[in-house]
Amino acid sequence: MGDVDVSEAIREPHMDLFASDVSKLDVVRNAMTSLQRKIGSQEPLVAEGRDMGTVVFPEARHKFYLDASLEVRVDRRFQERKNRGESITRDEVREDLIKRDQQDMNRSLAPLKPAADAAIIDTTRLSLDQVIEKILGKIEQKRD
Repeated sequence: MGDVDVSEAIREPHMDLFASDVSKLDVVRNAMTSLQRKIGSQEPLVAEGRDMGTVVFPEARHKFYLDASLEVRVDRRFQERKNRGESITRDEVREDLIKRDQQDMNRSLAPLKPAADAAIIDTTRLSLDQVIEKILGKIEQKRD
């Protein structure tokens, strides 16, 4: 089981909403936070998630909150899903994103928000390489 690549499966649309629903449960969130912290204490890592900088790793040396306009996020997710061969409309993608954002921003436990000390990067008009450059630049600034 540990050798099964689930990279594609966890990006499926129903998993986004399912993850948002399940993450509202205290028992799940506490277990995952504990597991993630254990993994993080063993070696350096890059963690991605909607509460990594605020809840899971509040003492992390580097925190980034990546954001983009809704329309750009819709376009990116729509293209990602089309590339996987899904039959989907932009409107369906927009509805899914809005629903998940609202669920995550309004949950009582660990709501979606940037950490107070996170570098906020608006990726709306940036390529992946430009986002990486900005992140690396922020890391270099902290070294000085």
